[in-house]
Amino acid sequence: MKTSMIVLLLVGWFNGLMGQDSIPMQEGKILDIKGHWFSLQAQDFFSSIKIDKDMLSEQRSGQLSQTLSYLPGVSALSTGVGIAKPVIRGFSGARVAVVDLGIRQEGQQWGNDHGLEWDQYSVGSINIIKGAASLEYGGDALGGVLVIEHEPWSSVKQQTEILAVVSNNNRQRGWSIGHQQIFQLKNSGQCRIGLRITHLASDDYRVPVETFTYLNRTLPLKDGVLNNTATREQHFTAFAEWRFLKSSLRSLKLTYRQNDTKSGLFPGFIGIPTMQSVQGDGDERNLSLPQSNNLHQKLLLAFQFRDGEEIIRFNFGFQRSSRAELSRPHQPGYVRLNADSLSLKLSLYTTQWNVSKDWALPSDWRLKTGMQFQLKQNEVGGNEFLVPSFVQSQQSAFATFLDDPSRKFQQFVGLRVEQGKMVAKGYQQPWYQVNTPTDSVLTRSVPFVRQGLGWAAQYGLTWNGSKEWSLHAVLGKVYRIPQINEMAINGIHHGSHRHEKGYSDLQWESGYQWDMNLMKEWKKGHAQITGFVAYYDRYIYLAPQAYFSDLPDGGQVYEYVQRPVFWSGGECFWDWHPLNWWNSDFAIEGMYTQEMRSGLGLPFIPPMTLKSNQRWFWRWNERQSFSFLIHLRWAMDQNRVSRNEKTTPGYFVLNANVEYQYQFSAERHISWILQCNNAMNTVYFNHLSLYRPMNLAEQGRWIQTTIALNF
Repeated sequence: MKTSMIVLLLVGWFNGLMGQDSIPMQEGKILDIKGHWFSLQAQDFFSSIKIDKDMLSEQRSGQLSQTLSYLPGVSALSTGVGIAKPVIRGFSGARVAVVDLGIRQEGQQWGNDHGLEWDQYSVGSINIIKGAASLEYGGDALGGVLVIEHEPWSSVKQQTEILAVVSNNNRQRGWSIGHQQIFQLKNSGQCRIGLRITHLASDDYRVPVETFTYLNRTLPLKDGVLNNTATREQHFTAFAEWRFLKSSLRSLKLTYRQNDTKSGLFPGFIGIPTMQSVQGDGDERNLSLPQSNNLHQKLLLAFQFRDGEEIIRFNFGFQRSSRAELSRPHQPGYVRLNADSLSLKLSLYTTQWNVSKDWALPSDWRLKTGMQFQLKQNEVGGNEFLVPSFVQSQQSAFATFLDDPSRKFQQFVGLRVEQGKMVAKGYQQPWYQVNTPTDSVLTRSVPFVRQGLGWAAQYGLTWNGSKEWSLHAVLGKVYRIPQINEMAINGIHHGSHRHEKGYSDLQWESGYQWDMNLMKEWKKGHAQITGFVAYYDRYIYLAPQAYFSDLPDGGQVYEYVQRPVFWSGGECFWDWHPLNWWNSDFAIEGMYTQEMRSGLGLPFIPPMTLKSNQRWFWRWNERQSFSFLIHLRWAMDQNRVSRNEKTTPGYFVLNANVEYQYQFSAERHISWILQCNNAMNTVYFNHLSLYRPMNLAEQGRWIQTTIALNF
């Protein structure tokens, strides 16, 4: 595996460097080539990818994270029921920050069964930063950042979008309506207000297999249907923006988002599986017990002031994330008789503010400084226990220096210092006998107070070659504050289908990382080679243990451990435009991990993957256009796994998209998109799916059609 990865990376390197008719490229410049569906750039010396709303619409899958998996270096960790998280270079969850108006998205992101909690139809553009962007975004950005922007300003005073989507496999259907209006202000400014409402629903999830395995039991699936896995999604977004031309206050943005998701949980994974629990009630559309209800609300406010070349930014955010799991009591002795159906309740409240300033210095250097504060308060309830109530605070300050971008060699240096404190309550669970608690109790979590100081530093160097080359390299120290699950979880995590246990004596995660980004551009294409090497002396991950849970449906226990880890990998990307109406790109991505004590790999690491997009675009006349896209994906065998983790065979998948657009005017058009996913109906396993341990394959061939009207 390691040898093949090196060979393929070298092949991609030399293929990408073959070109002629060079043109100049500067640091930070976006490569905007006609026909390409995303652009490459170097942001803060890291490799980054930017996609706009039109390209997202063409590539859109069931979830935003799955749509992003088309990109080099990006994957999706899924539960198979429309819930997915973005994975950047093998990092996910608390190691990938999602940023909206400068505020980090906060929910129960430590749980892999919790999705991104975002309306993908409200996204204007996404900038994906690959690499440890800890200086500006904190330790949660150890693996990368998703910076999500608002829908773009319209060139007309008002614009409305009506969208409908239908797919066949799990019979997903839904609609989305968005409207924005622009007002001219008396003081030479503009105001924009916008609304979007989205509703999505799907039936029980279908897979092309007839059995599944859980807790060493293999049970049948009738017609490949996971009963009681239907979903309902409601999204609401409202925003207002002001832009001023003759005032030191240049912009003001106010946003409210609400995401409400209800999803059924497969009864075969809750409690001890039985034949009766997996048979279903014959209704593939209803939501019964067990189920999960997730509500995420946030209010964001952003100011920007400008005085000459100096810019001051202020961001404030308040978020409420509520997760409730409902199920019939299934842990005898640990739940009182006649208990209600609320098995677990997690309520997280997060307040955050940021302030930063770009300074005008007399020298060629540019200075940016900032401070951030965040407070989390989490309350728990229900008949079962997973994590305790806690309060967590973080305060940080950072400074970055950037050399004159016009120089051939440009330097970057930065430092961030962060102080964190967590206060967690303990939890003792009584043992019930005939509805009367006895003297016997089980300590599931002990109270603790942890606080500490962490720091990150980076040094970057850019070389802008003679018209055709650009090289960026960053060397830095990174850190991350442990999450509540890593320090205090002790219960069955139904989303990951196992008993997980954390320890409060875990140290702050730290390590050292080197990133490299080489880009070359020529007349009909461009290439990019990225690589990274990292050593983490205190890396935290979940490892299986040699003992079993004391809970009747717990199975083997998985504990959070802290080990030294080596991590390396990279991507090779090559884009070619042989004709104005044809765009062809290829990407190779892979990584190698090693836990230094055992010599084994880490869990949930994506296999080496080759991706290719072939896109043809024709404009029949001034009003009509047509495009056809084929996405090819070859995943190699993933045999380098952690202890007790299943290996996953490789696969080949073909997806196809067809889009027709009729243009009424510059801002008014109707689009029809037909997507065929897994067109060859391949039966394959996704190594990053939480359904992989249960031998549940990915969906077979499924077709989705979308109609969007903009006027």
